[in-house]
Amino acid sequence: MRTATATLALTLLGASHALAQPDATYRVQVTTEATGSRDNPASPLLRPGQDAWTTRNLFVALGSGSWEAGRLKLAAGAALTATHGDFALRTREAYARVSAASWMDLEAGKRLVRWGVGYGFSPAGVLDPPRVATDPTDRLGLNEGRPMGRVELFRGDSSLTVAAASSSRLVAARLRTVLPGGFEVAAIGAAAPGARASWGGTLTHVVGQRLEWHAEALVHDDRDRAATGTRQISAVAGLQYTLGSGTNVVLEYHRNGNGLDGDQWDAVLRGARAPGKAPGRRQFLFIRAARAAAGTLAPEMILIAGLDDGSRVLVPGLTWSPRQRVQIHARATRLLGGRRTIAGLAPVSASLTLGATLRF
Repeated sequence: MRTATATLALTLLGASHALAQPDATYRVQVTTEATGSRDNPASPLLRPGQDAWTTRNLFVALGSGSWEAGRLKLAAGAALTATHGDFALRTREAYARVSAASWMDLEAGKRLVRWGVGYGFSPAGVLDPPRVATDPTDRLGLNEGRPMGRVELFRGDSSLTVAAASSSRLVAARLRTVLPGGFEVAAIGAAAPGARASWGGTLTHVVGQRLEWHAEALVHDDRDRAATGTRQISAVAGLQYTLGSGTNVVLEYHRNGNGLDGDQWDAVLRGARAPGKAPGRRQFLFIRAARAAAGTLAPEMILIAGLDDGSRVLVPGLTWSPRQRVQIHARATRLLGGRRTIAGLAPVSASLTLGATLRF
């Protein structure tokens, strides 16, 4: 990371003569919302007999901006959150990027990247923030990037990116190109101390004006059996289609190679195995239907179905835009399933959120 930063600094000095008229942009967003969550009395993670609604008030202020002049770009973004009197300030991004040549860009700092092509899940996004299937658009803007140095090389429709993340000591590379027929493909590899290298790829293709289909996969160590050399495959395959009414529908199948299989899940239910911080199974179906905000109302519905145990998560939402820079939103989450499902284990069975957003 130090070497990448030093290289970038020297390049910036050498490119200073090429700076043109600066171009600056900024964005500010403020959101306040209240959420009520209901305990799941059937969950073994709660005290027996615990069945109540809890409330949380959340305030989020986002600020981001960029400055460009010639070959140099500086960008930064931060998020201030407050809940029940506790404040937290986090840096989402802060990086410098310079076009050292027409075929090479250098970059260093904290950066949000998106290598995965999946919508609800993204196993091949080795540098991406964790995808949350119940909130795939990161509506509050709380995702954070990683501190890293990157080199990106270009030639025609192809590019090679090599990145080193200082926080996790992860080194990753992506080779991306566009094949005849509009097929966009990428090969991805990553390595970190204490684990064997992971590798995989992504594929996307747009058909006409309304249909897009995509897939990605990653071969990686089994999180529970890494010492034995066991490998797993995590993958996503899906499509999205925009109806004539403007409604966009996303359908995805996801296989989580680090999820619990049948024997492991039975051990959790017997109490012979700790469930972990975020227990999950292996196979899921993700469906999202959302109408573009052509008018003042934009409805949304998300369904996440567990194919291993029959559990379901429903997330309906509605956004109302009475003015150009003002949005009022309502979202609900409902977990459904028997006692032997992920939904039956979850400590929360339902939640309801009401809030408002102001953009500048």
